[in-house]
Amino acid sequence: MRNIWRGLNVNCADSSGYTPLHHAALNGHRDVVLKLLQFEASTNVADSKGCFPLHLAAWRGDMEIVRILIHHGPSHCRVNEQEHTFLVSTPLAAALATSSWRGVSD
Repeated sequence: MRNIWRGLNVNCADSSGYTPLHHAALNGHRDVVLKLLQFEASTNVADSKGCFPLHLAAWRGDMEIVRILIHHGPSHCRVNEQEHTFLVSTPLAAALATSSWRGVSD
């Protein structure tokens, strides 16, 4: 399995600027997130709208992936750069706006 990952660019991006880590975070694929991070996927690559994988996991309401991304670091608290005022947010604001986070506490 290790040979499959060797030589691949785990930070490549599609036409929307999504890296494999963006896709995995957005779709709740915890094991894929962990594997990508193991092979040096960057948590600090923004998509074409300024969203980081942490934003996407927070919007999805996936606390486990949010924790993985925060603890993996380096993690910067950044505001995404979307032009629509209601979409400009930090990952925390995105998480609080997601109904699946209601009632969750640490």
